[in-house]
Amino acid sequence: MQLLALLLLVVALARPYNQTTGRLRGNLVVLLDASASMQASDVSPSRFEVARSRARQIVDSLGPNDTMTLIAVGDQPRVLSSLTNDRALLRQALATAQVTNGEADWEAAAILAAASAQQALRQTTIVLLSDGGLPPDVPDMPG
Repeated sequence: MQLLALLLLVVALARPYNQTTGRLRGNLVVLLDASASMQASDVSPSRFEVARSRARQIVDSLGPNDTMTLIAVGDQPRVLSSLTNDRALLRQALATAQVTNGEADWEAAAILAAASAQQALRQTTIVLLSDGGLPPDVPDMPG
């Protein structure tokens, strides 16, 4: 659960997350930043599209025993797809994700991520796809 706090701090220093070392395995919770800052086009075509592309890569790399929850983090975070290994469903959920004009509510996103991790009943890896526009008081994971 403390992994989210660590990831948020690390990502605060980076551009949209665009690579990992090795394949992610097991239960994943992917937090896709959908805040207004993700509309910036300092990377082509936008920060949001770069993050969405990285999320697609994660979906494509899922193994048969891996599961993923996808959460769009805007002013009202919402679960786009919950605890599934259905790649088609995850791709469809990603296609419906939209960037917002508001700030991301990271506290509510942390609660949704924690709930998904508890449902999985196994170790969960939380992946944050963001531009680093995070608040100075990053919320801790409840639990």
